[in-house]
Amino acid sequence: MERPAVSRAGRTGHLAGTVLALGTVSLITDVSSEMVSAILPLYLVAGLGLSPAVYGLIDGLYTGATAAAGASPRCRRWTPRRATGSCSAARPPRGTGGSAP
Repeated sequence: MERPAVSRAGRTGHLAGTVLALGTVSLITDVSSEMVSAILPLYLVAGLGLSPAVYGLIDGLYTGATAAAGASPRCRRWTPRRATGSCSAARPPRGTGGSAP
């Protein structure tokens, strides 16, 4: 059975606009999040008057809490093994209506 001849431009015409729009939105989102993470320390130190040591303490606590939450025994028990080691997709705790093992 032969397939009808379809030009390459006809096949991807609708897809290209959607892909272009989604790619543009993704680029803008990435740029805005990177701008915030790059400018936030400057704002906290210069704008709010925090000392660099206080900013370092706050950033260290935030990073440590994030690492501790991802390495907790509860996280390792409830999530399947992943290469990322992330606990972001953990199941809800028991008794909250979620499906926990």
